Amino acid sequence: MGGRFHALRCAPQTLHPERVPEPRRRALSSDKFWALMDRWDVPTERALSLIGRKSSNVREGFRLSDEQAEVLSCLLEIELTLVTSRRGGHCLHRRSGRPPMRGSSPIDAMGRCDPARAAKVLWALTRSMIG
Repeated sequence: MGGRFHALRCAPQTLHPERVPEPRRRALSSDKFWALMDRWDVPTERALSLIGRKSSNVREGFRLSDEQAEVLSCLLEIELTLVTSRRGGHCLHRRSGRPPMRGSSPIDAMGRCDPARAAKVLWALTRSMIG
């Protein structure tokens, strides 16, 4: 496979993410989520879907469920990957043929409040930076 991402070569923890450690969990909030969505220019309805909230046109505060906290934790790791590689959030809106995107954008490949899919996108982006 020569440095290319391959779904079967994901680290096991990528396919089955663990719960967010409590100190990190306490630091996560809807405010952090909305700030990230603003930096990435994600429309409100898509952002709400990404975090598993009912669709509306309002960016309101909410308490994160454990699953939402896992997704946000992955999103923040994606942000760190983009920053360290000097790439902006704009690349998350471009379609990619690489797994797990397979013709969709990384934002769309993450699905609806799916920590495992968000982790796979993080894995793919990290691999594309180093491979």
